[in-house]
Amino acid sequence: MKTPRTLAIATFVLVALLGRAHAQYTDLLSLSDPPAFGPLTGGAGFFSDGVATQGATGIVVNGAIANGQIILAPIATSQDWTAFATPGNYFSIFMITAAPNPNAGISLEFLDSGDATIDVWTGFSGDSAVNGYVDIDTLGNPGTGDYSDVAKVIITWGTSGPETIDTTMTKIAVVPEPSTYALLALSGLAFGGYIIRRRRRA
Repeated sequence: MKTPRTLAIATFVLVALLGRAHAQYTDLLSLSDPPAFGPLTGGAGFFSDGVATQGATGIVVNGAIANGQIILAPIATSQDWTAFATPGNYFSIFMITAAPNPNAGISLEFLDSGDATIDVWTGFSGDSAVNGYVDIDTLGNPGTGDYSDVAKVIITWGTSGPETIDTTMTKIAVVPEPSTYALLALSGLAFGGYIIRRRRRA
């Protein structure tokens, strides 16, 4: 029979493993076909009022971004991301930077194929943008669009003045994976049930 200590250790290991799963990012663009943003040369469907261009490696920003400047880029094919737009999940932008970016406000807006806003998520770039994901976890402006038809993204910076942003954005991701919370709940219920049974026997 397993002792409380053994079960406690097992539960700790399980939660630790789930914590690692919680930190795993699912690159949503890699699920599209082709796995990228839209037209790679800019032009049709791609718009920037800042210093962005679009190349084979993603959206490239290299220069001074002023407050409110935006990048609009299509996704290669419309995507159904309904499963990822659930409570507890948040979206991220993968930014490969040459140097730490200022702690600039940044938002990620999803549009459907009819250009209706689906949702606007907000956050801050900060130093976490260096060679990694910038988490966009606050819902700023719910729209009327449909997550089963995600066709374009708009990235907007909010700064106190022109800020030098030197980055390449290659991924739109979500974290955690939808199954993570279910697994955490299951482990918590199992361990909680064991503790209750032990107390009743005592």
